[in-house]
Amino acid sequence: MSCVASVLVALCLALPAFATVFAGAVKHWKPKGVSSPQFESHAAFDPLTGDFYFVRSSPKFEGWRILVSQCGTKGWSEPAPPAFAGDGVEADPYLTRDGRSLYFISTRSTDGVRRKDLDIWRGCVAAGLLADRYGRTWVASAAMAVSGACCLAVGFLFGGSAASLLAIAVVWGASVVADSAQFSGCVTELADPRYVGTALTLQICFGFLLTTASTALVGKQVE
Repeated sequence: MSCVASVLVALCLALPAFATVFAGAVKHWKPKGVSSPQFESHAAFDPLTGDFYFVRSSPKFEGWRILVSQCGTKGWSEPAPPAFAGDGVEADPYLTRDGRSLYFISTRSTDGVRRKDLDIWRGCVAAGLLADRYGRTWVASAAMAVSGACCLAVGFLFGGSAASLLAIAVVWGASVVADSAQFSGCVTELADPRYVGTALTLQICFGFLLTTASTALVGKQVE
């Protein structure tokens, strides 16, 4: 028998053994806190931090919510809604290879309007990770302080150094996006569930009013 034929025969004989090994490697993974009487699915790990995102729903596959848990010295932490959590059903978390963006589906409210259809959403993870680690209130307050300081400073830099103006504008753009998302997360998490839609509407209205006022003040400073 030739060498090639011998190798083929050996592989054929070994395949059932490999199949048994791989089949035996599949185990029921049910860490304390993550596993529950509800349905858990759609596991996704952050490639940068190792944070574990997954979906929990009722046994009837209703009320989908994305939760996140971190693994520490005492095991996995109690799953909690991530910083980007909205007020609708949300599922199918997917993190990009670089860990900078997370895609998911959601029926969350937009501009105070409650949605019924599922859409794909994309979130930047950096501020969300800080919020999950240190608290949404702290991150939202810090981001608001930075964006507010930039708002005040940018008016005085108008007509001056282009490099300084660009640097402030970049920091302002990043921080104002971060605090907006965290405020929405805080509202959906802390408000009475019966009035989440109303609370989000008020938050958005006050946000636009503050933007209008700050823009008008900057115009006055330039004049």
